[in-house]
Amino acid sequence: ARPPQESPAREYAGLAAVLAARIARTSADPRGDALAAGEDWGRVLTAGQEPSADPREARQRLLDLLGEIGFAPEADAEARAVRLPRCPFVETAREHPGVICGVHEGLARAALAALGEDRQEIELLPFAEAHACRLHLDTGPPPTGRGGSADAGPGEAS
Repeated sequence: ARPPQESPAREYAGLAAVLAARIARTSADPRGDALAAGEDWGRVLTAGQEPSADPREARQRLLDLLGEIGFAPEADAEARAVRLPRCPFVETAREHPGVICGVHEGLARAALAALGEDRQEIELLPFAEAHACRLHLDTGPPPTGRGGSADAGPGEAS
């Protein structure tokens, strides 16, 4: 046996790279499989936590979780528009964004669903900036009124 690399993080990054490459090569739907794996991971990370009735609190708890696993989220006051300047797997994400970013989107989606009572939509924009991804968190369909309809909310045809 050889000695471990400099840090366990490098070992995990190597494992992520191998798994992402394998999924990208062999899956009939790499992004779909990545989203599903991320959702599983999100449920594992939030197991046993009580959901919040306050949508903003649920979003903030998601941001806390993302911070704990290495994303260093920077959010607006309502925790809706989020900048993610760090990614634990950025090298692999550049090579296989559909897989790695799909896992991260699935994680955020399932974690937010577990942390809050209200359904909230999520949109991850990989590499939306030169050195960051963007994550948009919302409370679902827009309020009814002037020209809008709750039936035409975002994410209805997901």
